[in-house]
Order: sequence, then structure tokens, then C-alpha cells
Amino acid sequence: MLRLGLSWYLQRSPRDVRLENNSRGKPFLADESVVRFNVTHSDGLALIAFTTAGEVGIDVETVDRAVDAMELASRYFTTGEVAMIAAGVTPREQASIFLRLWTRKEAVLKAAGYGIVSGLDTIDVSQHLASGVSLRNTQHKVAETRWMVRDLQAINGFVGAVAAPPGDWSAHHWQVSYEDVFDRVFERFPGTS
Repeated sequence: MLRLGLSWYLQRSPRDVRLENNSRGKPFLADESVVRFNVTHSDGLALIAFTTAGEVGIDVETVDRAVDAMELASRYFTTGEVAMIAAGVTPREQASIFLRLWTRKEAVLKAAGYGIVSGLDTIDVSQHLASGVSLRNTQHKVAETRWMVRDLQAINGFVGAVAAPPGDWSAHHWQVSYEDVFDRVFERFPGTS
């Protein structure tokens, strides 16, 4: 799907879309394109973010995922985030808040080119997201960077977030099937299979 999506976005054959990985395994286009992308999936749903606004990170989780929100948050989240989760009245509500924060954190860490191994506590996403989020230094010497995070809306049964550099951008999503994308790419680039 990624290669087909990039083919459509770049208006070139999927065969001509060359990908490489950075030192931490994040894929990028081998040419000097300004197009950035990121991929996530959970329980049969896959999301791909494409942008020219700079690096991008995206994450999605199923809301029915069983998690011990307070136990995990107390080990890996900031004090502000733990308090936000603890304010949930029921364990289900706490799990919902936890997953929302988790997707925000992972989106920022992926946008910065790092994964959760860089430390979930290096970023606090409990504040109002319009002010931006800072990724602080970690044991891996990540320079402090700022990111805008948007919660993804209207994905039935899932929570998600997307992160990119601060600026005037918004997230739009479209549901497509593999078959639809393949058919459209095939129409545009006959001989693609």
C-alpha cells in the first residue's frame, strides 16, 4: 500500500519508487523528494500519512485493546499524564485516555525519527495540543524539537494521532481499499503489476 500510495502521490510507477531506511529504520524516499510519509497499523487497520510539511509520524490503536493503564503509565509516562489518566472514573475510561496519550507520544517519536525506545517520558502530551509538544533530550541525545500533534477523528473503534512540524496544517483522511488503489495506479501506469 505504501509503494502504491507513493506512486499515486508522486505520479510515477510503483517500480520507480525507491525506499531507503535511516539509521533507526525509518523509511524515506531514496531521491531528494520533499514528500515525507509514515505508516502505522493495528488490528486490521493501516494508516499512511503523506505530507510535504516536513517529517511526519502517525500512530493508531484499537480502543478495545486491554491495557493496565495505571500500571503502564506509572512506569513510562510523565507525572502530568499519569494524573490525567488517574482522573478517569472507570478502568475503561483510564484505558481510553491512556491509548489517546500513547498514540500522541508514538506519533511524535516517529516523526522525530525515533521509536518508543527513546523514552516515552521524554515528551508530555497531556497539555493542550494547540501549543505544540516538545521532545526533550533523551539518553540517545535527541535534540529538543517541537511538534504539532492532531488527534485523528472518526475512525470507528480506533484512536490515533499524527505529528508534524509546527505550522498551518491539518489532517485529512480517506478510507481506501488495496484494490481501489491498485486499480487506479494500474490505470495511470499500464503494465504495473
